[in-house]
Amino acid sequence: MAELFTWLDAQLGRPPRNSPTVESIRYAMRHQKQLERLLDDGRSEADNNTVERAIRPICLSRKNVLFASSYGGAARWVAIVSLAKTCKLKTSICSATLRLADPAHQWLAQ
Repeated sequence: MAELFTWLDAQLGRPPRNSPTVESIRYAMRHQKQLERLLDDGRSEADNNTVERAIRPICLSRKNVLFASSYGGAARWVAIVSLAKTCKLKTSICSATLRLADPAHQWLAQ
């Protein structure tokens, strides 16, 4: 990575100052730390498509929040949906998380 950024730094003086190439190099230089972190940690995803797919149904049904009786009701709805989506992504901890979040879950099972 160090070689790449050394090369990019050397290229800054070649094209005209306002060219798209220079703008792209400046963008890469500004985000050097994040790019290095992304490439060093194999668990990191380069995009957020997983999150966007998860919230798409929520965005499509956001009119439902208009009918929440209060701001607190809407905040609780968002918290519940967030918890459900997290549990869907992390299925191994789903039931334990829901048990901790809702101690009264037993009456729902009956």
